Amino acid sequence: MDELTREFLIESQEGLDRMERCLTELETHPGDAALLAEVFRSVHTIKGTTGFLGFKRLETLAHAGENLLGLLRDGKLEATAPVITGLLQLLDGLRSILKLVEAEGGEGEQDDADLIACLEQLQTPPKKAKPRAPRKTRMTALTAPAHTAETVPAAPVLAPPLAPEEHESDAARIRSPQATSAAESTLRVDVSLLNRMMNLVGELVLTRNQVLQATSSDPSMTLVSRRLDMVTADLRESVMKARMQPVSNIFSKMPRIVRDLSQTLGKQIRLQMEGQETELDKSLLEAIKDPLTHAVRNSLDHGIEPSDVRAAAGKDA
Repeated sequence: MDELTREFLIESQEGLDRMERCLTELETHPGDAALLAEVFRSVHTIKGTTGFLGFKRLETLAHAGENLLGLLRDGKLEATAPVITGLLQLLDGLRSILKLVEAEGGEGEQDDADLIACLEQLQTPPKKAKPRAPRKTRMTALTAPAHTAETVPAAPVLAPPLAPEEHESDAARIRSPQATSAAESTLRVDVSLLNRMMNLVGELVLTRNQVLQATSSDPSMTLVSRRLDMVTADLRESVMKARMQPVSNIFSKMPRIVRDLSQTLGKQIRLQMEGQETELDKSLLEAIKDPLTHAVRNSLDHGIEPSDVRAAAGKDA
């Protein structure tokens, strides 16, 4: 895999992770312009880059999602539950194709026609029944000359519905200065490189201890040894911090899990998360990811009763 494709996969997965978080929040804040802009940006970026890399299947699917998101962002469509569900299905479809690209180098031969048709159907809001205008009757004398008959004006012709427009400059328009600044000050580092740095720092600590023991009786080396001790300690702490990640990286997956499972189980479930800013070592985060997900699913399956049972027991449905 070439470096450009690898970078595209990393950025796209990060964008879809942000998109998933925003969509679950959008269901409770359907008019939030910032959330809509973030979701639109994620899909728009994928569509633009896939065209350059030649991933036509990704481009076509992202284009269908972008049209729907454009209507939401412009206020022409409401972020209802079916729309959110459709966008989550779009997210899953994009993710599955990205996994194929990463694993096999290609997009696969699957057909996305059903998903694209669903996204296109969601672009048309439900039609409201129009009240029927009463028929206008007009009575004239039989002897009235023809030219005195009242002329009924023709009904105005309604303009056809506007098609979703292509917003080629949307990425530039919605990109905030803060986002640009954050991107410029961030550098991705491979985990294997961090692990190697951590091992080297461990070797350096051992060497520092040997130097301190060897020079403890030499007054001329006291300042040098103390300086070496301080620099080694600071370096070790910095490398350890580089491996730390907020638990929000795991917590961010939970709203989607709770939403999907609660709909399947027919339960009304509200998820509240605290302490997302807490940081843990990456290896520890990976270790607790599956057990934490399993615990949340079990609490929905077995720990929370159906709404009617809770209501009968005097609990909040």
